[in-house]
Amino acid sequence: MFDAPATGVDGLTGTLTLSGHEDGILVAPLSPRSVYTGEYEKLRRSAAHRALVIVCAGERPGMGLLNAERFRNPYGAPAIHVSSEASEAVLSAAAGAKPARVVSESRCVPASARNVVVSIRGSRRSSARVVVMTPRSS
Repeated sequence: MFDAPATGVDGLTGTLTLSGHEDGILVAPLSPRSVYTGEYEKLRRSAAHRALVIVCAGERPGMGLLNAERFRNPYGAPAIHVSSEASEAVLSAAAGAKPARVVSESRCVPASARNVVVSIRGSRRSSARVVVMTPRSS
């Protein structure tokens, strides 16, 4: 989660949980669309868990990254994404209250941003223009 605080190199330890008990590492299957729900915001800001493991629940197997709406102002508990292909193992471990360590190590470095602009000529020049804007992860 690019708008969650980092854990540092040693990470955080706790018990995997599906219900978010205190000092637990909450495991939550979420779709990329969940970023735009109030429930997601509440989950991210909850103080009931030490860390958050988001199991991607997209339309296809693999990673379905959630947008980092607050990249410049990290908030909530440290959080990571895991692929939907690992969902069975991660959800089973959470159901069994297994111990785990979450490591989310990062640092900010100065960089230049870039935008990509592509013009595609349509079949009818008289039609109104269409603009499509997506995050870089798309």
